[in-house]
Amino acid sequence: MTLKRALMQPMKTNWPKILKQGHQNKGKQCTGCCVEKLIEEGGKVENAFKALFSHFVNNSKCDTGEYELWGKDDDSGNKHYSQNNQLIMISRKRKVTGPAKKLKGAERIEQKCNTKYKYRISHTHEVPTRYINDVVRGTMTFKNCTDMLAALNFIHNKENTPINIATTNVVKYKVVRIKQIYMPRSELLYGDVKLNIQITAEGYKHNCELQLNLLDMIKAKGTKEGHGAYETWRNLDDECWAKYHKELPTSVGEMPGEFQGRAQKAIHASHQAYHKADIAIHNDPKFQAVLDKVNAWSSDIKSKVATNTIVPYDNPPKNS
Repeated sequence: MTLKRALMQPMKTNWPKILKQGHQNKGKQCTGCCVEKLIEEGGKVENAFKALFSHFVNNSKCDTGEYELWGKDDDSGNKHYSQNNQLIMISRKRKVTGPAKKLKGAERIEQKCNTKYKYRISHTHEVPTRYINDVVRGTMTFKNCTDMLAALNFIHNKENTPINIATTNVVKYKVVRIKQIYMPRSELLYGDVKLNIQITAEGYKHNCELQLNLLDMIKAKGTKEGHGAYETWRNLDDECWAKYHKELPTSVGEMPGEFQGRAQKAIHASHQAYHKADIAIHNDPKFQAVLDKVNAWSSDIKSKVATNTIVPYDNPPKNS
């Protein structure tokens, strides 16, 4: 499959020249500065990630059931479009825990590289693809914060430990970034925990994304209102990066005027979807313990980043 070149040139960098000298010329290795290479690298660890994901699930109390949820794909992960080329939302029973069925698409990767990451690295002359950590990804869903906290502790305790997942597949991993977006509350009321896990398996290394979420939040996200609000907010963030070279402010009052109307509509839809889930999560007796765990772990990672013990963004990894 031929993918169009990512239009993501940082200021004063020769990445297009490097790209031309790489995979487009016979006998020369791609330098890892393009979307095609990023997807290729992700594919090399996809099976290892799925095996590691199953290992996490088997050692935690994930909700592995199926629920009626809205989305933009069918059981095989195929997206559906209307006659005017718009994605169609469909409702079906979906598993709330599992790895993504497909690698992240080139179109969305290019979109992110052309907006937020293009301007984030404009002074460092790096290539934006090294900041994309969710080509390979999955979601673990829990009924309560007690189970989520136990899973976080298990993942933390097994870092840098060789795991014999299969007879020919030994996997090691380390968490190079973790964050929670429950507190401070987003205006959308949505929250989750995300980990960037650097997997080493069979001579390959790649950063993947693992999301930990709560069932009430996933159910809310799986409504038309919840999914629609997320899509709108993400598009607004992309537009803000493209036009103003900064992320979308969390407060509507601080946004550029042309964004405020759509943002208010997204917030209204989001509150319809997430209000009950938000209350339930914040009333969970172990909610604060989850926040404390994530924040303490994040602080430890940041201290290691400061001493170059951990490189949080490096996809594809250098010299691999």
